[in-house]
Amino acid sequence: MNERDPYDYADATPAPDDAALRRVADLAAEQLAAEAAVAAAEAELDRATARLRRVREADLPEAMSAAGVDGFKLTDGSAVTIRRDWVVSVARVNAAAAHAWLRERGLGDVIKDEIKLRFGRGQEEQAANLLTWARAHLSNVDLDEKESVHPQTLKATIKEQLRQHVDVPVALFGLMPLVIAVVTKPKSAGL
Repeated sequence: MNERDPYDYADATPAPDDAALRRVADLAAEQLAAEAAVAAAEAELDRATARLRRVREADLPEAMSAAGVDGFKLTDGSAVTIRRDWVVSVARVNAAAAHAWLRERGLGDVIKDEIKLRFGRGQEEQAANLLTWARAHLSNVDLDEKESVHPQTLKATIKEQLRQHVDVPVALFGLMPLVIAVVTKPKSAGL
């Protein structure tokens, strides 16, 4: 039995007329215009996001600091406050040292240990064995081990250490203070 390729339209239909081809060309042009509009909107979103970040993290906090205020109430009832936070970001080259620092302080439970074993076809039975057995006995198995700490867990852990006045290595954890202006709109009376 000769099966027809479902994507081969060469013999499937008669040659299209001019109106059908014009419709295809118009829709192709419409798709290109839509793709350009999406690209332009994404570029505008990037610019707006950068502007918001600049105002939220630099301009407004600096203006409030210059005015000597940590909070301010606007005439429309909105409140402007300053929130102090930390950026915590461990560079890949510092991961082992950062994990050692956490373990030395009894904080190793925030570290996740991910182990991946890749087996070839027909190795399903071997895949069910324990990781330690696999390391000791299996051959031709590609084994990766990766330790990590979820970024939010790390941030919360480091912030708690700072609250407890622990001397946290700034460079190791990529610590940077972050000052953010928060503008809260007033609650509607009807809600």
